[in-house]
Amino acid sequence: MKNWLELIPISARVHKRGSRMTRTCIALAVFLMAALFGMAERYLQGERAWQIRTYGSWQFTGNSDASQIYAVALFLALLVMAAAVLMISGSLNGNVLQRTEFFGMLRSLGATRRQILRYVRLEALCWCRTAVPAGLLAAAAAVCLVSALMKTAGPERLSCMPVWGVSLPGTCAGAALGVLTVLLASRAPAKRAMRVSPMEAVRTAGRTAGRGRHAVMAQREKRYSTPRKERGLSRLYRMNPEVTLGIRYAFLVKKGYVLMSGAFALCIVLFLAFTTVADFLAHALLPPPWTPELSVVSSDNTCSIPHSAADAVLQMDGVKRVYGRMFVY
Repeated sequence: MKNWLELIPISARVHKRGSRMTRTCIALAVFLMAALFGMAERYLQGERAWQIRTYGSWQFTGNSDASQIYAVALFLALLVMAAAVLMISGSLNGNVLQRTEFFGMLRSLGATRRQILRYVRLEALCWCRTAVPAGLLAAAAAVCLVSALMKTAGPERLSCMPVWGVSLPGTCAGAALGVLTVLLASRAPAKRAMRVSPMEAVRTAGRTAGRGRHAVMAQREKRYSTPRKERGLSRLYRMNPEVTLGIRYAFLVKKGYVLMSGAFALCIVLFLAFTTVADFLAHALLPPPWTPELSVVSSDNTCSIPHSAADAVLQMDGVKRVYGRMFVY
Protein backbone atom coordinates (compact mmCIF):
# COMPACT_ATOMS: atom_id res chain seq x y z
CA MET A 1 0.00 0.00 0.00
CA LYS A 2 1.68 3.19 -1.22
CA ASN A 3 -0.86 5.74 0.02
CA TRP A 4 -2.93 5.89 3.20
CA LEU A 5 -6.00 6.77 1.12
CA GLU A 6 -6.01 3.19 -0.16
CA LEU A 7 -7.44 2.24 3.25
CA ILE A 8 -10.76 3.87 2.32
CA PRO A 9 -12.11 1.20 -0.11
CA ILE A 10 -10.75 -1.55 2.18
CA SER A 11 -12.51 -0.04 5.19
CA ALA A 12 -15.69 0.43 3.15
CA ARG A 13 -15.73 -3.28 2.28
CA VAL A 14 -15.03 -4.32 5.87
CA HIS A 15 -17.70 -2.03 7.36
CA LYS A 16 -20.20 -2.60 4.56
CA ARG A 17 -22.81 -4.00 6.93
CA GLY A 18 -22.35 -1.23 9.49
CA SER A 19 -22.72 1.49 6.86
CA ARG A 20 -26.00 0.10 5.52
CA MET A 21 -28.07 2.77 7.28
CA THR A 22 -25.91 5.60 5.94
CA ARG A 23 -26.05 4.29 2.37
CA THR A 24 -29.82 3.87 2.67
CA CYS A 25 -30.20 7.50 3.80
CA ILE A 26 -28.05 8.71 0.89
CA ALA A 27 -29.99 6.65 -1.65
CA LEU A 28 -33.32 7.85 -0.24
CA ALA A 29 -32.24 11.50 -0.39
CA VAL A 30 -31.03 11.15 -4.00
CA PHE A 31 -34.25 9.33 -4.91
CA LEU A 32 -36.51 12.08 -3.54
CA MET A 33 -34.55 14.98 -5.04
CA ALA A 34 -34.20 13.34 -8.47
CA ALA A 35 -37.89 12.39 -8.46
CA LEU A 36 -38.93 15.98 -7.69
CA PHE A 37 -36.97 17.49 -10.58
CA GLY A 38 -37.89 14.60 -12.88
CA MET A 39 -41.62 15.06 -12.25
CA ALA A 40 -41.27 18.82 -12.73
CA GLU A 41 -39.67 18.32 -16.15
CA ARG A 42 -42.18 15.63 -17.13
CA TYR A 43 -45.12 17.89 -16.20
CA LEU A 44 -43.67 20.81 -18.16
CA GLN A 45 -43.16 18.61 -21.23
CA GLY A 46 -46.77 17.43 -21.10
CA GLU A 47 -48.12 20.94 -20.51
CA ARG A 48 -46.07 22.33 -23.41
CA ALA A 49 -47.28 19.63 -25.79
CA TRP A 50 -50.92 20.06 -24.69
CA GLN A 51 -50.86 23.85 -25.15
CA ILE A 52 -49.26 23.58 -28.59
CA ARG A 53 -51.80 20.97 -29.66
CA THR A 54 -54.76 22.93 -28.29
CA TYR A 55 -53.89 26.58 -28.93
CA GLY A 56 -50.97 26.40 -31.34
CA SER A 57 -47.38 27.49 -30.93
CA TRP A 58 -47.95 31.15 -31.81
CA GLN A 59 -48.81 32.19 -28.24
CA PHE A 60 -46.80 29.67 -26.23
CA THR A 61 -43.98 30.99 -24.06
CA GLY A 62 -43.71 28.65 -21.05
CA ASN A 63 -40.74 30.48 -19.50
CA SER A 64 -42.64 31.76 -16.46
CA ASP A 65 -44.32 28.41 -15.85
CA ALA A 66 -41.01 26.56 -16.04
CA SER A 67 -39.32 28.93 -13.61
CA GLN A 68 -42.19 28.63 -11.13
CA ILE A 69 -42.33 24.82 -11.33
CA TYR A 70 -38.57 24.48 -10.94
CA ALA A 71 -38.60 26.97 -8.05
CA VAL A 72 -41.16 24.83 -6.21
CA ALA A 73 -39.12 21.69 -6.94
CA LEU A 74 -35.96 23.38 -5.66
CA PHE A 75 -37.71 24.48 -2.45
CA LEU A 76 -38.97 20.96 -1.77
CA ALA A 77 -35.56 19.52 -2.63
CA LEU A 78 -33.92 21.85 -0.10
CA LEU A 79 -36.33 20.62 2.58
CA VAL A 80 -35.48 17.02 1.71
CA MET A 81 -31.81 17.95 1.71
CA ALA A 82 -32.07 19.42 5.23
CA ALA A 83 -33.72 16.25 6.54
CA ALA A 84 -31.13 14.09 4.78
CA VAL A 85 -28.24 16.09 6.25
CA LEU A 86 -29.59 15.51 9.75
CA MET A 87 -30.14 11.79 9.22
CA ILE A 88 -26.81 11.12 7.48
CA SER A 89 -24.91 13.18 10.04
CA GLY A 90 -26.47 11.24 12.91
CA SER A 91 -25.64 7.93 11.25
CA LEU A 92 -22.05 8.99 10.58
CA ASN A 93 -21.66 10.13 14.18
CA GLY A 94 -22.59 6.66 15.39
CA ASN A 95 -20.18 5.12 12.88
CA VAL A 96 -17.34 7.33 14.08
CA LEU A 97 -18.06 6.48 17.72
CA GLN A 98 -17.90 2.77 16.96
CA ARG A 99 -14.47 3.20 15.35
CA THR A 100 -12.84 5.44 17.94
CA GLU A 101 -10.02 2.91 18.39
CA PHE A 102 -9.36 2.91 14.63
CA PHE A 103 -9.01 6.69 14.40
CA GLY A 104 -6.88 6.73 17.54
CA MET A 105 -4.61 4.12 15.96
CA LEU A 106 -4.28 6.29 12.84
CA ARG A 107 -3.31 9.25 15.02
CA SER A 108 -0.75 7.14 16.88
CA LEU A 109 0.75 6.06 13.53
CA GLY A 110 1.37 9.68 12.58
CA ALA A 111 -1.80 10.80 10.80
CA THR A 112 -2.55 14.49 11.22
CA ARG A 113 -5.94 15.95 12.05
CA ARG A 114 -6.34 17.25 8.52
CA GLN A 115 -5.70 13.76 7.14
CA ILE A 116 -8.33 12.26 9.48
CA LEU A 117 -10.78 14.95 8.37
CA ARG A 118 -10.09 14.17 4.74
CA TYR A 119 -10.32 10.43 5.40
CA VAL A 120 -13.85 10.63 6.85
CA ARG A 121 -15.09 12.86 4.02
CA LEU A 122 -13.61 10.63 1.31
CA GLU A 123 -15.06 7.57 3.01
CA ALA A 124 -18.50 9.18 2.96
CA LEU A 125 -18.04 10.00 -0.73
CA CYS A 126 -16.95 6.40 -1.33
CA TRP A 127 -20.38 5.25 -0.14
CA CYS A 128 -21.93 7.50 -2.80
CA ARG A 129 -20.58 5.22 -5.53
CA THR A 130 -23.33 2.70 -4.84
CA ALA A 131 -25.96 4.81 -3.08
CA VAL A 132 -26.28 7.57 -5.69
CA PRO A 133 -26.80 5.24 -8.73
CA ALA A 134 -29.32 3.21 -6.73
CA GLY A 135 -31.27 6.36 -5.87
CA LEU A 136 -31.18 7.60 -9.47
CA LEU A 137 -32.44 4.28 -10.86
CA ALA A 138 -35.26 4.18 -8.31
CA ALA A 139 -36.16 7.79 -9.13
CA ALA A 140 -36.30 7.08 -12.89
CA ALA A 141 -38.62 4.11 -12.30
CA ALA A 142 -40.81 6.12 -9.92
CA VAL A 143 -41.11 9.04 -12.37
CA CYS A 144 -42.24 6.69 -15.16
CA LEU A 145 -44.77 5.02 -12.86
CA VAL A 146 -46.22 8.30 -11.54
CA SER A 147 -46.37 9.74 -15.07
CA ALA A 148 -48.37 6.73 -16.26
CA LEU A 149 -50.75 7.05 -13.30
CA MET A 150 -51.26 10.78 -13.87
CA LYS A 151 -51.81 10.23 -17.60
CA THR A 152 -54.58 7.73 -16.91
CA ALA A 153 -56.09 9.81 -14.10
CA GLY A 154 -56.31 13.05 -16.10
CA PRO A 155 -56.60 12.09 -19.79
CA GLU A 156 -57.67 15.57 -20.95
CA ARG A 157 -54.99 17.84 -19.52
CA LEU A 158 -52.23 15.27 -19.00
CA SER A 159 -52.73 13.19 -22.12
CA CYS A 160 -49.57 14.59 -23.73
CA MET A 161 -47.30 13.82 -20.78
CA PRO A 162 -44.49 11.44 -21.80
CA VAL A 163 -44.23 8.26 -19.76
CA TRP A 164 -40.93 6.62 -20.71
CA GLY A 165 -37.57 8.31 -20.62
CA VAL A 166 -34.84 9.50 -18.29
CA SER A 167 -34.94 13.06 -17.02
CA LEU A 168 -31.57 14.74 -17.54
CA PRO A 169 -32.28 17.67 -15.15
CA GLY A 170 -33.58 15.25 -12.53
CA THR A 171 -30.54 12.98 -12.83
CA CYS A 172 -28.03 15.84 -12.70
CA ALA A 173 -29.83 17.64 -9.86
CA GLY A 174 -30.26 14.44 -7.83
CA ALA A 175 -26.60 13.44 -8.19
CA ALA A 176 -25.24 16.94 -7.49
CA LEU A 177 -27.49 17.63 -4.51
CA GLY A 178 -26.87 14.12 -3.17
CA VAL A 179 -23.09 14.59 -3.18
CA LEU A 180 -23.49 18.06 -1.66
CA THR A 181 -25.72 16.59 1.06
CA VAL A 182 -23.08 13.98 1.92
CA LEU A 183 -20.36 16.63 2.08
CA LEU A 184 -22.43 18.80 4.41
CA ALA A 185 -23.43 15.85 6.58
CA SER A 186 -19.86 14.60 6.96
CA ARG A 187 -18.52 17.85 8.42
CA ALA A 188 -19.53 17.25 12.05
CA PRO A 189 -18.51 13.53 12.15
CA ALA A 190 -15.20 14.38 10.47
CA LYS A 191 -14.46 17.00 13.12
CA ARG A 192 -15.36 14.50 15.84
CA ALA A 193 -12.96 11.94 14.38
CA MET A 194 -10.31 14.64 14.00
CA ARG A 195 -10.42 15.37 17.75
CA VAL A 196 -9.67 11.74 18.72
CA SER A 197 -6.34 11.59 20.56
CA PRO A 198 -3.72 8.85 20.02
CA MET A 199 -4.29 7.65 23.59
CA GLU A 200 -7.81 6.52 22.67
CA ALA A 201 -6.37 3.51 20.86
CA VAL A 202 -4.32 2.53 23.91
CA ARG A 203 -7.22 2.93 26.32
CA THR A 204 -9.66 1.04 24.11
CA ALA A 205 -7.14 -1.75 23.54
CA GLY A 206 -6.60 -1.99 27.29
CA ARG A 207 -10.31 -2.38 27.89
CA THR A 208 -10.71 -5.06 25.22
CA ALA A 209 -7.53 -6.98 26.12
CA GLY A 210 -8.86 -8.04 29.52
CA ARG A 211 -11.83 -9.85 28.05
CA GLY A 212 -11.12 -13.51 28.51
CA ARG A 213 -12.50 -16.58 30.22
CA HIS A 214 -12.58 -14.95 33.66
CA ALA A 215 -14.47 -11.96 32.31
CA VAL A 216 -17.03 -14.22 30.68
CA MET A 217 -17.51 -16.22 33.89
CA ALA A 218 -17.93 -13.03 35.90
CA GLN A 219 -20.51 -11.80 33.41
CA ARG A 220 -22.47 -15.05 33.74
CA GLU A 221 -22.43 -14.80 37.53
CA LYS A 222 -23.56 -11.19 37.34
CA ARG A 223 -26.44 -12.09 35.06
CA TYR A 224 -28.56 -13.54 37.86
CA SER A 225 -28.04 -10.50 40.08
CA THR A 226 -29.17 -7.96 37.48
CA PRO A 227 -32.75 -6.70 37.30
CA ARG A 228 -35.17 -8.11 34.79
CA LYS A 229 -35.10 -4.92 32.69
CA GLU A 230 -31.34 -5.18 32.15
CA ARG A 231 -31.73 -8.86 31.31
CA GLY A 232 -34.15 -7.85 28.55
CA LEU A 233 -31.61 -5.40 27.13
CA SER A 234 -28.89 -8.05 27.16
CA ARG A 235 -31.27 -10.48 25.45
CA LEU A 236 -31.97 -7.83 22.79
CA TYR A 237 -28.23 -7.36 22.36
CA ARG A 238 -27.72 -11.08 21.74
CA MET A 239 -30.57 -11.16 19.22
CA ASN A 240 -29.65 -7.99 17.31
CA PRO A 241 -26.46 -6.28 18.55
CA GLU A 242 -26.44 -3.64 15.80
CA VAL A 243 -29.81 -2.23 16.87
CA THR A 244 -28.78 -2.18 20.53
CA LEU A 245 -25.47 -0.45 19.79
CA GLY A 246 -27.21 2.06 17.54
CA ILE A 247 -29.72 2.94 20.27
CA ARG A 248 -26.93 3.19 22.84
CA TYR A 249 -24.77 5.49 20.72
CA ALA A 250 -27.79 7.59 19.75
CA PHE A 251 -28.64 8.30 23.40
CA LEU A 252 -25.00 8.57 24.46
CA VAL A 253 -24.20 11.60 22.31
CA LYS A 254 -26.63 14.45 22.82
CA LYS A 255 -25.77 16.06 19.50
CA GLY A 256 -26.49 12.89 17.56
CA TYR A 257 -29.73 12.41 19.49
CA VAL A 258 -30.80 15.96 18.60
CA LEU A 259 -29.87 15.42 14.94
CA MET A 260 -31.85 12.20 14.66
CA SER A 261 -34.85 13.72 16.47
CA GLY A 262 -34.75 16.77 14.20
CA ALA A 263 -34.54 14.57 11.11
CA PHE A 264 -37.56 12.51 12.14
CA ALA A 265 -39.50 15.67 13.07
CA LEU A 266 -38.72 17.26 9.69
CA CYS A 267 -39.75 14.04 7.91
CA ILE A 268 -43.09 14.10 9.74
CA VAL A 269 -43.63 17.75 8.78
CA LEU A 270 -42.76 16.97 5.14
CA PHE A 271 -45.17 14.03 5.14
CA LEU A 272 -48.02 16.16 6.48
CA ALA A 273 -47.21 18.96 4.03
CA PHE A 274 -47.09 16.57 1.06
CA THR A 275 -50.43 15.08 2.13
CA THR A 276 -52.04 18.53 2.04
CA VAL A 277 -50.38 19.44 -1.27
CA ALA A 278 -51.52 16.14 -2.80
CA ASP A 279 -55.15 16.90 -1.92
CA PHE A 280 -54.78 20.39 -3.38
CA LEU A 281 -53.26 19.06 -6.61
CA ALA A 282 -56.04 16.50 -6.87
CA HIS A 283 -58.58 19.32 -6.94
CA ALA A 284 -56.43 21.40 -9.30
CA LEU A 285 -55.59 18.69 -11.85
CA LEU A 286 -58.86 16.76 -11.58
CA PRO A 287 -61.61 19.36 -11.12
CA PRO A 288 -65.23 18.30 -10.52
CA PRO A 289 -67.44 17.80 -13.60
CA TRP A 290 -69.47 20.95 -12.88
CA THR A 291 -66.40 23.23 -12.92
CA PRO A 292 -66.87 25.76 -15.78
CA GLU A 293 -64.22 26.27 -18.40
CA LEU A 294 -65.29 29.88 -18.96
CA SER A 295 -67.16 32.24 -16.63
CA VAL A 296 -68.92 35.42 -17.77
CA VAL A 297 -69.18 38.00 -14.98
CA SER A 298 -70.51 41.54 -15.14
CA SER A 299 -68.00 44.33 -14.82
CA ASP A 300 -69.57 45.85 -11.70
CA ASN A 301 -70.25 42.45 -10.00
CA THR A 302 -74.02 42.86 -10.26
CA CYS A 303 -76.69 40.65 -11.81
CA SER A 304 -76.83 42.74 -14.98
CA ILE A 305 -76.38 39.88 -17.48
CA PRO A 306 -79.77 39.01 -19.03
CA HIS A 307 -81.08 35.45 -19.00
CA SER A 308 -81.30 35.45 -22.80
CA ALA A 309 -77.48 35.57 -22.99
CA ALA A 310 -77.34 31.93 -21.85
CA ASP A 311 -79.50 30.83 -24.79
CA ALA A 312 -77.36 32.84 -27.21
CA VAL A 313 -74.14 31.27 -25.93
CA LEU A 314 -75.66 27.79 -26.08
CA GLN A 315 -76.25 28.17 -29.82
CA MET A 316 -72.51 28.64 -30.47
CA ASP A 317 -70.43 25.81 -31.90
CA GLY A 318 -68.47 23.79 -29.37
CA VAL A 319 -70.60 24.77 -26.36
CA LYS A 320 -72.15 21.81 -24.52
CA ARG A 321 -73.81 23.36 -21.47
CA VAL A 322 -74.54 26.84 -20.18
CA TYR A 323 -75.79 27.44 -16.66
CA GLY A 324 -75.99 30.30 -14.22
CA ARG A 325 -74.45 30.52 -10.77
CA MET A 326 -75.06 32.72 -7.77
CA PHE A 327 -71.96 33.65 -5.81
CA VAL A 328 -70.40 36.63 -4.05
CA TYR A 329 -66.74 37.65 -4.34
